[in-house]
Amino acid sequence: MDRNNTIEFEEDNPSINREEIEQALSDFASANGLTDLFYCYDICANTEINQNDDPDKLCNRFKKRARIFFSSENGRDYFKTVIIGYVLKDRHLRAKFEKKLFQRNYVRECVCAYDKLAGGASKTEELHENFGYQKKFELVMPCPRNSHFFARFIIMTSNHDMDEAGVLRELKPKLVELHKDFANQYISSINPVIDYQYIKANSLRVLESLAKGLSRKEAAEKLYLTVRGIDYHIELMKTALAAPNIPNAIYKACALSLIR
Repeated sequence: MDRNNTIEFEEDNPSINREEIEQALSDFASANGLTDLFYCYDICANTEINQNDDPDKLCNRFKKRARIFFSSENGRDYFKTVIIGYVLKDRHLRAKFEKKLFQRNYVRECVCAYDKLAGGASKTEELHENFGYQKKFELVMPCPRNSHFFARFIIMTSNHDMDEAGVLRELKPKLVELHKDFANQYISSINPVIDYQYIKANSLRVLESLAKGLSRKEAAEKLYLTVRGIDYHIELMKTALAAPNIPNAIYKACALSLIR
């Protein structure tokens, strides 16, 4: 596969703070002898927001994500080429990927996802080799700010002596602290509910206005919408959040760190 034939991310929102997060990932990778380090938030399996999606829809939402962070441009190219460009287009690999997207409650905390010395599918080995990756671990941990979310770290290393126990013993305590820093500073701007596009920005602004006590007419004037437009976005939010009414939608939006 041509590494230049990659899928571009959608334009990032400036509030994502990509530069700060990716610099912290780069610093961590350098300090701990890692080849690369990736980071993102995902949504726990028991969160109502994802209950109506089948695996295929989840994968299609995943391909549109903008809030995935990398310690290097090589890592970003790997993600676009291998995950988006190959894994999600291969029927067998996509099926395996679909199963783990929202399986926080059912997977091991740390798993070795690729090891060059262990052999395996020749195409997968070739793709990893093209990017200089020898060994890959996936580490998940709960979000300290919101029980509906969890963090996923992808750890790339050339150290074949590193195993899952070593990742948990040596890297996890440091990554927990790094994850806490990210959660405390950026949870609103890297919220996975928004990143998976379950919630649109305009609809969220409408709900925020109503949460602040504005009437539908006042919200329409503030947001340069018609009252009918306000009602349309209210229905979108109620559907997305499985909420029977506006107060319940506001409650669920607060629980998902969408509004404060």
